Amino acid sequence: FAMIRFFSKAHSSKGAPLRHANKKLCDATPEPATTLQAWRSHKRTGPISGQELQHWAGRVIATEPESFVEEFIGHFAEMSLPDDVLRDGVSTLMDAAAKAGQPEIVEAVVEAAKEQLGVVVDQVRVHHSRLSAHAACGSERRVEELLRQEREQAVDGTNAVRSLAIVVRGYLKAGKTQGAISQLQEMVRLGHKIPSRAISELFAAAAKA
Repeated sequence: FAMIRFFSKAHSSKGAPLRHANKKLCDATPEPATTLQAWRSHKRTGPISGQELQHWAGRVIATEPESFVEEFIGHFAEMSLPDDVLRDGVSTLMDAAAKAGQPEIVEAVVEAAKEQLGVVVDQVRVHHSRLSAHAACGSERRVEELLRQEREQAVDGTNAVRSLAIVVRGYLKAGKTQGAISQLQEMVRLGHKIPSRAISELFAAAAKA
């Protein structure tokens, strides 16, 4: 974010030294030393939009994951927010942890939201976040276990195309190209249309290999 500073026009008489240069040094606000400090400084400026929360959650979990849950759940706990807004906020935190390949933090967010905020997240959303997190950290065994559980609970005994697409995206992020291809093949076998985004991400991953 940009900081805009307004300076008054300097006035001086002959022989009277300008004091503005020294004043600028005294008035300068020190830059935050960490991403966490930058987030805390930013949230004091006013209400945080969903897009801003997504941005800062991604930044903090990338640099200071050990503070992530306490910081953001604590932020929500300090505010009086409608339940639907809280659920959306918690989902944003889960998504950030999942994209970062941090399944333990996904679980910690779900537990803290329930205990500290009284928010119970939709189980389908939790399942998708778990799939995303484990795929993004390359945990193929855990991904297969989650997909198996989904098949057992599904009426038609198959995995949803969204679940498979989430796994493809996570595997590509983790560099598990063959695992991603296997899930795309499963989509075809089930008669699903492969999302164009999944194909684009696969080509992009192959180009980097």
